[in-house]
Amino acid sequence: MPGTLAMLCNHCGIGTKADRCVKCGKPTFERGTFAKICDACGHGDAKNRCIKCNRLALGQSTAAGLCYHCSVGDKVNHCVKCGHLI
Repeated sequence: MPGTLAMLCNHCGIGTKADRCVKCGKPTFERGTFAKICDACGHGDAKNRCIKCNRLALGQSTAAGLCYHCSVGDKVNHCVKCGHLI
């Protein structure tokens, strides 16, 4: 899978917060797709930072998700941070 999974820190990924699309905020209903960041946005320790608040997302971090609308078709292959094609 090209790109790196976008992560949520323990604060942003706790409870129902983890079930919301990181792009539009709508519920994913646990059927979403994992959000990805491109290599440029995930360079160095940036890949270990929360996609929402930029805190370090280490330990029990959660993969960030996209709702169906934000991940349909080719949208899933775009960096959630900068929008470039991965």
